[in-house]
Amino acid sequence: MDEPTSLDVVPVARFTEQTTLFATESGVQESLLFADAGGEAGASKPAPAKRRKTATKPTPRDWRDVIPLVDLDDWIDFLEAMLGTVEIDENDLLTDFAHLDALKDFELSLPYLLGMDLKHPEERFPWMRVVTDIAEEQGFLHWELDFALAIAEDGGFDLQVGNPPWVEVSWNAEASFAEFEPIMALGGKMTQEHQEKIESKVLAEARQRNQILRELCSDDAVAAFCASGATFPLLAGTAAHLHTRFMVQTWNQASKNGTVGLVHPDGHLRGKATGPIRAEAYHRLRVHGAYVNVGNWAFPQPVGHKKDFAANVYGPRQGINFKHLSYLYRAEVLTESLRHDGSGPEPGIKHDGGFDRRPHRARNIDVNLDTLARWHAQQGSTLPVEQTDIMYPLTRSEEQAIEAMISYPVRLKSGEISMSRGYDESLDRDAGFIEWGSGRPESWDEVIMHGPHLGPATPFYKEDPHLSSNGQRVDLTKIPGSFIPATKMIRSCGREKFESKESAWKNWQGTPHAQHYRLAFRRRNDGKTERVLNAAVIPPGSTHVNAVHTFAFADYSQLLLNSGFWAAIPQDYVLRTFGIGDLYESAALRLPAPGFGGHPLRTALLLRAARLNCLSDAYSPLWGNQFNSEWLQEQWVYKWPGLASLSAVNETWAEHTPLRTEYARRAALVEIDALVSVWIGLAANALVAAYRARLSLLSDREEQLWFDAEGRQLAADAGAYGIGQTKDHWKQFEAYMADPAFKAHQEDPTNNPAPQT
Repeated sequence: MDEPTSLDVVPVARFTEQTTLFATESGVQESLLFADAGGEAGASKPAPAKRRKTATKPTPRDWRDVIPLVDLDDWIDFLEAMLGTVEIDENDLLTDFAHLDALKDFELSLPYLLGMDLKHPEERFPWMRVVTDIAEEQGFLHWELDFALAIAEDGGFDLQVGNPPWVEVSWNAEASFAEFEPIMALGGKMTQEHQEKIESKVLAEARQRNQILRELCSDDAVAAFCASGATFPLLAGTAAHLHTRFMVQTWNQASKNGTVGLVHPDGHLRGKATGPIRAEAYHRLRVHGAYVNVGNWAFPQPVGHKKDFAANVYGPRQGINFKHLSYLYRAEVLTESLRHDGSGPEPGIKHDGGFDRRPHRARNIDVNLDTLARWHAQQGSTLPVEQTDIMYPLTRSEEQAIEAMISYPVRLKSGEISMSRGYDESLDRDAGFIEWGSGRPESWDEVIMHGPHLGPATPFYKEDPHLSSNGQRVDLTKIPGSFIPATKMIRSCGREKFESKESAWKNWQGTPHAQHYRLAFRRRNDGKTERVLNAAVIPPGSTHVNAVHTFAFADYSQLLLNSGFWAAIPQDYVLRTFGIGDLYESAALRLPAPGFGGHPLRTALLLRAARLNCLSDAYSPLWGNQFNSEWLQEQWVYKWPGLASLSAVNETWAEHTPLRTEYARRAALVEIDALVSVWIGLAANALVAAYRARLSLLSDREEQLWFDAEGRQLAADAGAYGIGQTKDHWKQFEAYMADPAFKAHQEDPTNNPAPQT
């Protein structure tokens, strides 16, 4: 006798009907079996009940003994076996039952009545064994079947609340290999050769190889399923984030007037690929509260303390109209702000040394199609208005600041500037253009600048070896007129090859790009530093790596005016608000610009920008070219105690021309903030709201920022220490401020002299 094959072995029956679609009077669905393990109907007979007429006995169907799944006919046979082959007239069905047992007996007779296959499915369809194994392993949930009554009667649920998984389905190679070689998950740098050697070792063993392949296939299959347009049309082609799939599922299974409350991240509300799902979310949102998990107040580790997420209330699809609240650091701020009466000062990001948890009606931003149109204009988006990326204004006053930025009509034009990305720090080092090398160049045409060289309107902010986030700044009061900053990269080839690099030396108005005075700026920012826009004018001859980009201007007055704009808080605010973390030319063309013409604030801005940027004799030609006799009449807007006249300059650059002390430079930057705000039509309250909302680190530091009689900066925060300041200096100053004579002097400096140090 032949040995039985795997297809001959019939396992224990695993197919039962989970629930009937017929409800009892109480509304409870009963679980009923339609066949026993052998495939025969139950022995009990239907109890007498009311019939409208006697049903016609169906003709038995002949079934193939074994039906594979090869073609469409096989699939149709399977469906007929499961669902039946007889079309039932509703008059043939029982409609009234005297008791529950009668209903159960009727259910048992349905397979006969419908002409279903009574043989066990895994006998007739052996491939169902694999399907069953997969279903048991994966734990599929079919909402329409498991909650059939709710969906059939009311179209879905009236209320759904949840916190769906915040994960993206993708294969994690590192984690898979780390199960066999833990070093793969220990972090640290590993050469490609070493990594490949470890992976080859793991894959050489069959058991390990099979497990990794199973994980890879499973994760890729689920990701493909989630990204399929057939499965989730609104999410076709997007990353397989599970929370967005759950979100769509809840919308689909909500009743006509159903409400959905979900806690999940906001990733789908930004980016081109997620435009369709974003538009649908806007149409369904009623309330959107954006939280930040600072200090892990909402979720413990491993959720990050900077992780942002949102509480979302969805309803039936309607015209876009929802409440939008941002920067929430306590759960109750959302509901309390919705009920707030509007009294008291508007909140900011920080308050009383911590994150601002005060509720306020001003937090409630009404988002509708007009709101999206304003955001769309500022973002320069090419997507439909309904797919505009979300923005996060903190208060209504800040929304006014955004509107002012959008309404201001002047922007840079591509024909007015030429952009350079300089030398690629990695590729051009390999190509033999540049190499690491510290030192102070003898001339500007040997200078290769990095991002930390630059600060707001400060081309000599730091120098090597202090080109780091906590590196000390250059003391501008001590540098000579011929100063050139020390660098950490040098030319590694002949001059001819060096200047053949098109990205740095392309022709602009008949002169190589690098031979112009240019506005240089740090290209990237994380939106979390004191200032995210660090731009200054650099001299001809200097070049830079691609972490710095430069703009050459057709007109030097435009260069200085734009350097003033780019040193001001409003421009810094735009980068933060619109999430411009990588500042290329396309994004720069969206920023407000001074434009041409005789603006009444032009002279004031030019003088301050020139005195901040022109720090050495390398700027003498620029200074002489732009000097205007009107500068000699210009005065400080605010009477800064102890500062020399702003107009104490002449046509020829000299060492006293630039503003050198930290106090004088801070005064000029503050006045530039005001000048640019007035220039673009930003009201004072909107400027204050923008400052409090987005530049919270700067705001915190300035609350404890002082200047001594020599113009040196003194700060409580180590990140804002003045040049040469130590921790002991602040302690000494705190003791000085504790003297009652100090307070008296602050209140009335004329009649109360400052205490002696």
